[in-house]
Amino acid sequence: MAEWRNCLDEGLKADSTIAYLWQQKAMPYFKASKYEIGMNYLDKAVFYDSRRWLSYRAFIKCIFAKTYHDAIIDFEKCIKNEGNSYVMDHTYQFHIALCNLQLNQFMKAESIFLKDIEEQEKEL
Repeated sequence: MAEWRNCLDEGLKADSTIAYLWQQKAMPYFKASKYEIGMNYLDKAVFYDSRRWLSYRAFIKCIFAKTYHDAIIDFEKCIKNEGNSYVMDHTYQFHIALCNLQLNQFMKAESIFLKDIEEQEKEL
């Protein structure tokens, strides 16, 4: 672990704008359930390449960190920027509905799920 961290730190020392290195620095913390620490690094990945890492951060917030309000905000930004695309095999709307379900917003979650299913059926 220390060798991996040192390699990432050397890479970031050479070029701190490489978003992938920030995301990789976050991963061990997420795997250890230290989401708040990992999120500081993932936020830097999003800062340097939001197009690539914003949806991933939203996914982490939704599924692992369980910061549902923040996840919804990120997913809504993703939808605004690229439409209802996918992250980790599910649409952004699916994840928003899941967040609402976890926030006990059952009617809202159901409505979003149904709309998302309808859109996917049309697409497929």
